Amino acid sequence: MYEKMKNLYTIISDDKGNISNNVSMSSSAVAVIICLYYEEQIHEYDRYIQNIPEDIDIYIISSKESILNKFENERYMKVKKNNRGRDISALLVCAESFIFKYDYVCFIHDKKEKCSNDEDYIKLWKRNLWSNMLESKQYIINILENFQNDKVLGMYVPFPPHKGDKGAWINGSWGRNYINTQKLADLLNLHVNISENEPPIALSTVFWARTCALKKLYGRKWKYEDFPAEPIKDDGEINHAVERILQYVVQDAGYEVKISMSSTFAAEFFQQLQGELSFLWTSLNNNFGIRNYSDIKNYWEKLEKIKTFKDNFDQIYIYGAGVRCRDCLKICRALNIKPQGIVVSEKNVENVEGIPVMTVKKFEQSPSRGIIVAVVEKYQEEIMAVLEKKKISNYILF
Repeated sequence: MYEKMKNLYTIISDDKGNISNNVSMSSSAVAVIICLYYEEQIHEYDRYIQNIPEDIDIYIISSKESILNKFENERYMKVKKNNRGRDISALLVCAESFIFKYDYVCFIHDKKEKCSNDEDYIKLWKRNLWSNMLESKQYIINILENFQNDKVLGMYVPFPPHKGDKGAWINGSWGRNYINTQKLADLLNLHVNISENEPPIALSTVFWARTCALKKLYGRKWKYEDFPAEPIKDDGEINHAVERILQYVVQDAGYEVKISMSSTFAAEFFQQLQGELSFLWTSLNNNFGIRNYSDIKNYWEKLEKIKTFKDNFDQIYIYGAGVRCRDCLKICRALNIKPQGIVVSEKNVENVEGIPVMTVKKFEQSPSRGIIVAVVEKYQEEIMAVLEKKKISNYILF
């Protein structure tokens, strides 16, 4: 999906040493809407909230009076919500009465892990959300200037969650929500292509947007009763459909959706990604002999080639005792094939990974024996000439 969307990512400077005092958006009205539920987390978001420029309105929405009471400064507009619908009802029910007073809004919320195993992942996810929306005062100003300069830009969403084997960054995620998102699109009268093969990039219900691009999201009068009572399921609810419908609402209005990344977050992520890729390639090499992309493309071909070759012989030998031999052994292990021996031109070692080594002079040709020539390309013709001289024809090139 991502390769089909041109210029999907925007890395935006959050230079904290070059701060403008005002948003400089002429007559544009801007608001940040924050939904909070977990009182113990408020301190985690305080530094981000303090980054919001003075001329931007701030709404704090919560179902808990104790949270609302913590925001005593008069610049905060506090909204009490019902404890139903979570952040989605905060956006669709609570914010409906004031959101269209503004030209641009940011909507953001807190998040908590469901179990201890998710703690590190959710910590990074929260960093994704808040850093890529409110990393610094200058970052916010830069985002708003991008909206002003790019008339087709309708929404910035944060970087999708990602940590190792968790998250939706690599291939996106419909979860169990393709059908309910389609139904919601019909309900909102959207006329955009929604494909099960192309998962959405808008996840988490966190964004910066032009409010005019959100009109159809409020095309029906949302009520708290539209959302399931607590505790709600982890997936497949109307909440999860709304989360994924955002980009399609914006696209239906004729605007583009992009992923925004603060320069600070981007630097941290590229370092994280380098570590993950290093681990990945090392694991692929150690277990499958895959060192690069061409090896990945050729792997299944090699696997099938060796499997077919083995079906014709009772005993398999490998010619060569170097790196290619070890790569071949990894594929043999994947196929549960144990070579009888390693054949070499000149014997320098007694065994390779416990498999005995013999010289080609001592190898005896037999209809039940096959040889896999596992040497680098520059030696292949030389080895083939040696085998043919000995009238050995039962071989393939690895």
